[in-house]
Amino acid sequence: ITNSEPKPKPVTAFSMDKSVAKKGEIIHFINESQNASQYEWDFGDGNSSTELNPSHQYTSSGIKSITLRKQLILIILTAKRLN
Repeated sequence: ITNSEPKPKPVTAFSMDKSVAKKGEIIHFINESQNASQYEWDFGDGNSSTELNPSHQYTSSGIKSITLRKQLILIILTAKRLN
């Protein structure tokens, strides 16, 4: 038996509890991605996380580019019939 149904593609989405913060304030990120099993956050200041919903404290001011990468881990199960 082989499951060959097409798997849905991962979709990346996230939100934050605040879009503007003072230096030293903690921002909480909410992962809203679908169909992924591993995540990597890049907070735009040299720090990263693999947590599902991380929090981050910025120690310098400025505009930051935040990136969330997702990865779908597929496990294919195959069963053979024994005679």
